[in-house]
Amino acid sequence: MNLAYLDSKKMHWDFFVNTNNDWSSNTCDAWGRSMNATCVAAVDDILKLHNPGNHTMHHWHLGTAATDTIPTGKGCGDAACVKSELLGVETAISGLSKGSRPHLTRFRAPFGEPYEVMGPGYDFVGAAVATFAVSVGWNIDSTDSLYDDGTNCTALNGNSPVATCPTGQDIARAVEALIGTPGTGARYGIVLMHGIFGWTHDALPLLFDPVTGYLAQNKFRVGTVEDAICWKYGMHSWEVVNALNKYSGADARTAN
Repeated sequence: MNLAYLDSKKMHWDFFVNTNNDWSSNTCDAWGRSMNATCVAAVDDILKLHNPGNHTMHHWHLGTAATDTIPTGKGCGDAACVKSELLGVETAISGLSKGSRPHLTRFRAPFGEPYEVMGPGYDFVGAAVATFAVSVGWNIDSTDSLYDDGTNCTALNGNSPVATCPTGQDIARAVEALIGTPGTGARYGIVLMHGIFGWTHDALPLLFDPVTGYLAQNKFRVGTVEDAICWKYGMHSWEVVNALNKYSGADARTAN
């Protein structure tokens, strides 16, 4: 649904994908037990028209071992686990792309962990990720994921069910309140949104339509995540990773 809208407007977006996500609702299982045809078709679309990024295979908590609060199979507590999670996505995407995308040099951590809060495992997670990709955070949370626990609509930052889910306008207003107009907003940078919610889909044209959307109407400069990396570092993501790994013997990362 989101891809069809973006494709119709010739907009090329960044999608950070999981490939064997059997417990979180961030995506369906494109490369796991079911090989869901709908998921594979969506990844094919992303590979052709958009920008794929690595979001780990399983959407586990990076840097945190399994505990009573993070059950077995949801924690990733050492560097070997982190590397396995990233390599698994690369293997899947390389297969789906018939070898044309051997590497993904942009990465977003599930839950933002441990980067957003400098949580446990920050050092070994960062070092493991650096051999694969540039870690990409976000400056602007659209709040779209805060209304859902993965199975049902919930109150914002709460646990009680709500009668009415947020609308696309609610999500658009959350972003608009942060960015204001060019030069006046409280935030600028990368917007975090999730492709699984109906309210997110409804917010897309309100914010991003290239003619009528809020960003176009207010003359914001809009780019991809790769653009943002180039603006920040003066290099592409694969050039940043290769520079970091120049003496490590790691395989060279290629344009993706």
